[in-house]
Amino acid sequence: MIDYPEWYRIAQVKFQIRKYTYRRETMFMKAKFSMKAGMTTRMIKIHNVQHLDIWLKQLRVLYDRRDYNLYYSLAHYKDGIPNGSLNLADRDFGNWNEEHWKSMDGYDFLLDIDAGNHKEMDFAHVSATLIKKLFDRLEVPYHLRFSGMGFHFVIPYVYFSELELNFKPEADNNIYEFFMKIAMELHKRYSEMIDTGIYDSRRVIKIPYSLALFPYKNYVCFPFGYDAHFNNFNLDNARPYNLFHNISDEPEHLFNPNGNVFKLLKELKLMKDG
Repeated sequence: MIDYPEWYRIAQVKFQIRKYTYRRETMFMKAKFSMKAGMTTRMIKIHNVQHLDIWLKQLRVLYDRRDYNLYYSLAHYKDGIPNGSLNLADRDFGNWNEEHWKSMDGYDFLLDIDAGNHKEMDFAHVSATLIKKLFDRLEVPYHLRFSGMGFHFVIPYVYFSELELNFKPEADNNIYEFFMKIAMELHKRYSEMIDTGIYDSRRVIKIPYSLALFPYKNYVCFPFGYDAHFNNFNLDNARPYNLFHNISDEPEHLFNPNGNVFKLLKELKLMKDG
């Protein structure tokens, strides 16, 4: 039966993961429940499948079964992040952490509906349904994913690029505070399950097609490809052995690809009419 860590031996899984890590920062986060050796490691550069294989080996995922969840940055960088040593003790990125925003050429919007625990997943699905109906009514372009403990709506940066928001965290018109305002309005109007505390320049989120690890069961963080796929969601459908035969080669589905974010911003009173 396919599960962790064998999931990461599947070629198509690795090819999909590489699509999300290219020109982003990758993080291997040690699972909170794990009693095994290992430590959370970020500033990992994965631009091809070979890079992923190297880090799976370096962090002893496949052979020692060390427990890691995989994340990628909402920020994307013109040339990716700096190269770093495989020897964790020798990694030194100078002042890049302080000045990383100067290398950014995009930062996607994330709306995170967090169930807190799997017993509340039905409530999270109801909340996600409300947001989905709103986004569809206002023709907002978005990706929709199961995150392992809830649902992620991701709007690619290109749909916000006309607003000329600043990547510098200290700037008055920085993109992170603007995105937080969107989340806070949606939290107030639609669901208290929306996490409003996640908006900063180094934010990372679960990589689609990676596994979300829990003490007794693991789930695939997967994107939804059509309405019925989301409407008929249940947790068992997200188990690795139910999904490994259905990994698509296609790009992730974008709902409302011909839409924009301006109707949403006007409805939330974050943009003036005209």
